[in-house]
Amino acid sequence: MDSYTIYEALGKRLAKKESKTIPCESEKSQTHKKKLVSPSKLEVRKSSFGGYGVFAIEDIKKDEVIEESTFMRMELRTKDKFVDQITQVCYPLPCKCKKCKKGGEFMLLSTGNIHIYNHVDENQDVIFDYFADKRFIRVTAIKDIKKDQEVLHNYGKGYNHWKELEN
Repeated sequence: MDSYTIYEALGKRLAKKESKTIPCESEKSQTHKKKLVSPSKLEVRKSSFGGYGVFAIEDIKKDEVIEESTFMRMELRTKDKFVDQITQVCYPLPCKCKKCKKGGEFMLLSTGNIHIYNHVDENQDVIFDYFADKRFIRVTAIKDIKKDQEVLHNYGKGYNHWKELEN
């Protein structure tokens, strides 16, 4: 990897005199007044996958919303060059607008447990729904989840599992 860093990418983008944020058609005025669902039936524990994972601390029913977490849209896009570690804590914001098709989807940094759910190729337990206009992600159970079970998500085809990070 060359010496191009995330800071250089952000610096160049912010130095442009367009605006402080680059608008995306998926983002509308934020009028979200609903209280978000906190992850009261979940906790983070050591995982057999390695590292940490999200576990149910009580039974969860199919179609139950188990978490809603806010996110911050970054000025970084999927087509930008950045260090590999960024993809382990930031995710693409799904968008099909012309600007995102051309320049790449914006990356987002979420709160809550969103970046801790471990990946599984098949038989995931939850789905993530992105609400770009309200800046939150909803996590919904797609099947019954038993107490003490690790809650797993499929991040999509070609998902790159965690790599060892240097301290």
